[in-house]
Amino acid sequence: MKFGLFILALVFAIGPVAQAFPASRDISEHDQAQAEARQRHLPLAWLGGFPEDLNVVNPRPGSQADLEQMALATLQDNAVVIFFDGRNMAPVPALVHAQFHIQDDGPLPNGAAWKTPKVVFTNPEVTQILGRVAATEMSEDREVALNSALQVIRNNPAALAAPAPVAADPAGASTTTQGNLLDSSLSAASNIDDFWNKYGLYLIIGLVLVVGFLILLALSRR
Repeated sequence: MKFGLFILALVFAIGPVAQAFPASRDISEHDQAQAEARQRHLPLAWLGGFPEDLNVVNPRPGSQADLEQMALATLQDNAVVIFFDGRNMAPVPALVHAQFHIQDDGPLPNGAAWKTPKVVFTNPEVTQILGRVAATEMSEDREVALNSALQVIRNNPAALAAPAPVAADPAGASTTTQGNLLDSSLSAASNIDDFWNKYGLYLIIGLVLVVGFLILLALSRR
């Protein structure tokens, strides 16, 4: 019994040490994805597809669902995947959006610019395109196409380097400091106004009651 409790305690103690990361993040979580990419020193992989395809069991080889699941499995542990629904490009950053509209798959029916799945790689800051892999490439070479793109990124250490800090401008720093002080003053004044608007009436009533009580107390002692 004691040994079992010891093992259980050991599991709980060691468990938090191994940090688990999700297989992919929804595009609404791109801020968390960027932070994770910086922490793990990995590129971001923007994977456009259809969410329902990820839930297909035993998809037909070479099908859209098969390629999407293959891409996700290949990218895990090699990139931080941001998955988005290819039918809604609105949340996709402009830099990445433009890459999806490069017609790597050739002319497509109904004037479509691309077909799913498609992957675009960027640095964690989303300021630099590091590569892209189209559906046609994945259909022909499967994970080889993705691994080749990942290897190109690994061979370029500068691709994932953190941006250099901006040099401080003494004049600008002075202006910023003055601006911060002004903002702080305005914020404090605003907080006082808010407090007065909320509790001013109660303070006045309380003050009147206290004054009235003191007057009554003084009269009772005469």
